[in-house]
Parts: sequence; C-alpha cells; structure tokens
Amino acid sequence: MKVWILHDTQLGNGKLIAETMQNALKSSADVHIGHVKQVDPKKVAEGKPDVVIIGAAIRAFSTSASSKNWIKRFKQEIRKLNFTVPYGAVFLTHALPKKIANLWGRRYHKTIKGPDFNKIHPEWLSGQVRGQNPPPPKDGVLEFFEEYAKSIRNDF
Repeated sequence: MKVWILHDTQLGNGKLIAETMQNALKSSADVHIGHVKQVDPKKVAEGKPDVVIIGAAIRAFSTSASSKNWIKRFKQEIRKLNFTVPYGAVFLTHALPKKIANLWGRRYHKTIKGPDFNKIHPEWLSGQVRGQNPPPPKDGVLEFFEEYAKSIRNDF
C-alpha cells in the first residue's frame, strides 16, 4: 500500500500529526509525508498512491490556501493520468472549539470530494491544539490519529 500524508504546518502540529499516522502505518505500507509547499502534486500522482491524506490549518479564521491549491493541482494531475485514488481524507489543525471549526472543516472537506477518489473519509478530521507559540495538540489528538491510521491499514 502506498500512502502520502501532506501537511501545511507553521508551528509543527500538522507535521506531528502526519508523523503519528506515518508511524502507525509504516510496518504495513510505503508511507511518505511532506509539506504541501515542498511536495509536487505531479510526483504524488505519478506514484499512483492508494491513500492520500491532506492536512491544512485554520489561521486567522481561514483554511490555508496552500493545501486547497495542492488538492486542486493534484486532482488535475490524476485526471491527466486517468487514475482514481482508492482512498482520501483531510484533516485540520486549529485552536477553535470543534463546533466552530466545523464550518471550515466542512468547506475544506468539499475540496477532496468528486470522482477523483473512490472512497473518502466521511468527515474532516480534527487536530485541535491548545493555543499558540507553538501549541501542543490537545490530549487524545495524537492517539486519535494513530487509531485512525491503523483503521486505514486494516481496510487495505
């Protein structure tokens, strides 16, 4: 199983979540992680991954444009290859109560929907943090992502 986990981190939380999922999957999958500003969507598409998970952050009450643009470019590349990714998901890092972050989460989740993925995790995944400078994830967040990654492994 080939897996790509992308993040858009400024303070390290997105990367920490990506690394947590990578560690949970690495015994049974070829897992790559990277920052959306440093990983070429064409390279990922050409590798024909089984799973693509893309993280973003809510900053100043907006979802990071870099992640949304990466998804758009990735979809263009897989369409050129006439390839459909078997499984996709998105996650957000944020310091907001989940009820408030849900507005951005639902919008961000829509960016991955469409015929480019056979199956999409039914909702966005929340990586809530405590605050800023740099904030550690809230208790249970990393464990949640570890269990989530293991569930993906079990599906393949």
